[in-house]
Amino acid sequence: MKLDYYIQHIVGSFLCIVILVASIRFTLWEYTPEPYYLVSAIFGILVMFLGFVGIGYFNAKHAPKHKFKQSSYVHLTLVLSMFVTDLLFGQSEAYIVFIRNACYLIALQIGAYVFVKRQSRNLHFLK
Repeated sequence: MKLDYYIQHIVGSFLCIVILVASIRFTLWEYTPEPYYLVSAIFGILVMFLGFVGIGYFNAKHAPKHKFKQSSYVHLTLVLSMFVTDLLFGQSEAYIVFIRNACYLIALQIGAYVFVKRQSRNLHFLK
């Protein structure tokens, strides 16, 4: 196992998530007028979901081998560390934190799944 891959992608994914969430929070949710807050929330959640899928896709794309397996380790470690820090320092209830982090893991794994399926389809067409 390449430890540098795991460290690099866990830290890189965490930084991308921080940038994604901060940009959505400070551009959409802070300055949206009250009548348009629901539309802003829906758009922000959609952008966050697509961002998480993109991060998962990127992690699977740059895995040295066993693309889905290695990216799953990265995603699981990342989500578990976010889960623990959110439980320790967050203000939310435990079940809300669990559901939120489960959704994070699902979105990251969807990105890895999309990459693996696209890669297998491209290899199938090349034969």
